[in-house]
Amino acid sequence: MARPTRIHLHRQILKKNLEILKAINGPVFFCPMIKANAYGHGVSLVAPIVAESGATAAGVALVEEGVELRRLGFKLPILTFASLSPGDVPALVEHHLTPVIGRFEDLSVLSKSSMAVHLKFNTGMQRLGFNSGQVPELREKLKSASHLKVEGVCTHFTHGEDIQDAGGPTKQQFEKFFELVEGFPGVRHAHKSSTLAASGLSKVHPE
Repeated sequence: MARPTRIHLHRQILKKNLEILKAINGPVFFCPMIKANAYGHGVSLVAPIVAESGATAAGVALVEEGVELRRLGFKLPILTFASLSPGDVPALVEHHLTPVIGRFEDLSVLSKSSMAVHLKFNTGMQRLGFNSGQVPELREKLKSASHLKVEGVCTHFTHGEDIQDAGGPTKQQFEKFFELVEGFPGVRHAHKSSTLAASGLSKVHPE
């Protein structure tokens, strides 16, 4: 039996909310996540609103989700955040998707493919991303990976609501993140349900 649950999505309100988040974030990288069919709200409905809101890019988990967005006519850059397999490469290339790499295995998958990538670093979320001890090896591997263009680096906050706490977890992640990515090219961005943390990132390091 289906549950008696309904979602009422107002296009103009969603667009206004996204525009407010964009304004808070400042004139830097703004990448709303619309994975899992826009979290069940319907990606065919939400994607055009994201594009109209002034987003820099959109984020998805799987390569297949990025392909679906392209087939819907989505023109902005699309970041894929899930781990890669060799079978993902043709679709990444054909549909101009940008993988977010957080494992050496992902670098190996892309060893023969020229494309733009973002790098993800683990600063406390303990889900995906290169750890501090892996950064020296990562730098060395990238020296011989001229076929890959690093366009950005990112992390994933565990909190966000504590952004004003000078000694809180988010500030600690800020500091660790900036330490880990020193010298890496590209925009700095962070993923968190609370965009307050991301807005702090843009103010601290407006790249």
